[in-house]
Amino acid sequence: MDYVVSTDAIGMGLNLPIRRILFMDTEKFDGVERRALKPEEIQQIAGRAGRYGMYDKGYVGATQNLGAIRAGLNTVVPPLQQAVAGFSDLVLMVDFDLLEVLTEWNKMPTVEPYVKLDITRYLTIISKLREQGFQLTKEQELRAANIPFDETEEPLRALFFHFLRLHQQGEALPQPELPQEGPRTLPDLELYCRKLDLYFSFAKAFGCPVDEDALYDRREEVAEEINEILLHRLKNNIRFCALCGTALPLHHHGRLCDACFRKQRRRGLGRT
Repeated sequence: MDYVVSTDAIGMGLNLPIRRILFMDTEKFDGVERRALKPEEIQQIAGRAGRYGMYDKGYVGATQNLGAIRAGLNTVVPPLQQAVAGFSDLVLMVDFDLLEVLTEWNKMPTVEPYVKLDITRYLTIISKLREQGFQLTKEQELRAANIPFDETEEPLRALFFHFLRLHQQGEALPQPELPQEGPRTLPDLELYCRKLDLYFSFAKAFGCPVDEDALYDRREEVAEEINEILLHRLKNNIRFCALCGTALPLHHHGRLCDACFRKQRRRGLGRT
């Protein structure tokens, strides 16, 4: 490829033959709020520019706010002060209930600079499995809890339980299908891609056969539909903040951007 368009995920250790990184933005949504990139994030992303043995130099630029990128590159990032420690497979060898073992492990003190891995997700998924009536071994419970998917999203959670029931009954896992009725929206297609990811991850975790060629072809078809929306239809569906005119994210609720909403809220609180 002559050009690669990526999110900030490109900074997560991807070794690509890239000579030049161009920042199209200096902010990101981190799952809670939209914020400026931290110096360590800027340096990690910019570090993809240049490849040893291929390019003598790497180049970094920006289409906007170049000063922020330059400042981030020149900032000395302090050393890490903490390291996350997770539990090992030894939890399976303890002759007690897995939930009890994980709960007790979570209570155990740690020695600096280590902090414990947040195991809330493990505890939640294993508890849900038992609420649904699944009779699994400790190994199976832990394997299920390790499958990467958003368990807070009801369609994915339902599909996860459906796959598990089929597996316990000795039945093959069907590749998820995308409803054919009506126009398919970008959120529909994004959810479908997450279902395909769950299908593949579940099958790998529990050793279920998968037609990887068919799965790849299906993902390519959906990617084409997504591209069609992004390239031709999205521009007709973009909404703008009623106050400042900033383009609102696709799934944004309300008439105002986050910044204007906070300003309005502060003004309202000030009047009271």
